[in-house]
Amino acid sequence: MVLPFKQNKNDLVRVYREALSSNQYLTIAPINDKILISAANVRAQSGLKLPDAIHAATALSYQCTAMLTNDAGFNRVSDIELFLLLDWIALK
Repeated sequence: MVLPFKQNKNDLVRVYREALSSNQYLTIAPINDKILISAANVRAQSGLKLPDAIHAATALSYQCTAMLTNDAGFNRVSDIELFLLLDWIALK
């Protein structure tokens, strides 16, 4: 939502927030000390920046086995299979 916030597109921010809160296939997970410690380990092993390491550590703590993103940097996390959106779009 960073770009919509920067562009002051509150209608798009609202759409994003609604999509995040109403999806039965999406869990919004709270960050806790266990995840932060895991994030430090992920960061040490992968070199990911802290926000990405927190994202990966959270996914791992919820036993996620795959990640759909456009950030190829997550391929440095060995326990998560990475699916790049651009690869999927290119298939169509």
